[in-house]
Amino acid sequence: MTRKVDLPLAIGILLMPVIFGWFTIGKGYSKLTRTITFSWMLIFSFILFVAVTIMILIAPLQPLVSIFSALKFLYLLVQGQ
Repeated sequence: MTRKVDLPLAIGILLMPVIFGWFTIGKGYSKLTRTITFSWMLIFSFILFVAVTIMILIAPLQPLVSIFSALKFLYLLVQGQ
């Protein structure tokens, strides 16, 4: 007999699959449940990896954006006088 995923475990898998997905390895969970859980874990990990990579690539550009914003502000301030 297969166990069903209860609500707290389902919420945990949805929000933090890397931590809670491992609980479905235990006895009683079906192969479909494990497949869905670990597929979601891979998708979630990939999205997290892409987001962190983008942040690492964009972070060095932030000072430039701040400088250009300040220069634009000063230019508009001078033009207004």
